[in-house]
Amino acid sequence: MFNIGTLVSRGVVAPFITADQDTTTQLSIGHGLWRGSQLLLAVQGLLKPRVKEVTEVFDARDLNAWVMDFMASHRKQWGESTLGVSSRSCSLYATTVCYPLFQNPQRLEYLLVEGQFSFERGVYRVLSSEGCKKRALAENSVAEYPIPLSGDGVHSSLNISTCPIGDELMIRTLVRKSNKMISLDFYHQHLAYMGATVAPACTHDPHEPLASSSVPIETTSVMAPSAVEYVQSHGLQNNAPRGMALTHGSEEAQFLACNPGSRCLHQGDSCLKCVVKMAIEQHFDLIIQS
Repeated sequence: MFNIGTLVSRGVVAPFITADQDTTTQLSIGHGLWRGSQLLLAVQGLLKPRVKEVTEVFDARDLNAWVMDFMASHRKQWGESTLGVSSRSCSLYATTVCYPLFQNPQRLEYLLVEGQFSFERGVYRVLSSEGCKKRALAENSVAEYPIPLSGDGVHSSLNISTCPIGDELMIRTLVRKSNKMISLDFYHQHLAYMGATVAPACTHDPHEPLASSSVPIETTSVMAPSAVEYVQSHGLQNNAPRGMALTHGSEEAQFLACNPGSRCLHQGDSCLKCVVKMAIEQHFDLIIQS
């Protein structure tokens, strides 16, 4: 029998799940009132970056885990890097797997559909992501002042493929720009997108170039979007350089520019001057042009 904690946690998680018509599933066993109340408190700052000293704050990783738990019993079916789980009758997975786009407002959605994950003649219980090394920091600016809205940092191609490993279906992600190719861990990419913040709209012209900044701005690309490493335990100094990914006009590039481990600020409907000001004041280290 479900207790109050289970109902609370299901109520918090359910809005992130879209079910196909006539799709049904048996819910997993509950986790108790304490976990349910934690989820309720997490709504206020759900996807903020994790701080090591604060162990009771939920972030994007926790939300993904609790969505997986919506159907998987006690996390026995899945482990780290899981983007989807499947029962004998239906499957639940992150929509970013099919639509790797940075939409404004953000689309934080998981799909519940009939059937299992399949590849060739096999069926699989878990959809996960292949791990890889993190991206290097940007070494040189792509553009100088005045910094315009630009697509110079957009990738040339994105290839997402699947490979069966045991009872898992593994996602492999390759991004190419010109003659350079890198691998991305799609699980961490998904979490980075979920944890990104969209800047509020302002009344200025969003197309006006950035003439100057009180801190260094390194213009970057999808291949190496961050200009400085954000240290979760120590934060970011006001005079530290900020990366600005030149991804204007490409929702796919904006999604890929979200860097795991960075505090990402999407330009949204703001002008460059206002989004840079917000990044400095609130210690974001990566700005993503919209």
